[in-house]
Amino acid sequence: REQAEARNKLHREMKPLQEKYAKLEKELEKNLEELAQTKALLADPEVYGDGGKASELLKRYHTQQAESERILEKMGELEEALVPYETQRLALQGEEVEG
Repeated sequence: REQAEARNKLHREMKPLQEKYAKLEKELEKNLEELAQTKALLADPEVYGDGGKASELLKRYHTQQAESERILEKMGELEEALVPYETQRLALQGEEVEG
């Protein structure tokens, strides 16, 4: 019974972190798709004929790159925050197998 309560408590504590991580994964996926689209536009030779458009696309590309890095950094922080919970979860599973 104590193990079940510990598992439930652990799940309640981990769930918000896991949900944030999943949300960031979706944000990153969307951001990377947009980044690929911008990169494809930048590869178009006609874009360079229009200096204003090329400049605008380069700014967008750098902004999207920075956003990807920000998201990855937050995901890394969440992964670090989840390590103790995951360690505890594995320990509880070990106790179940032994018990």
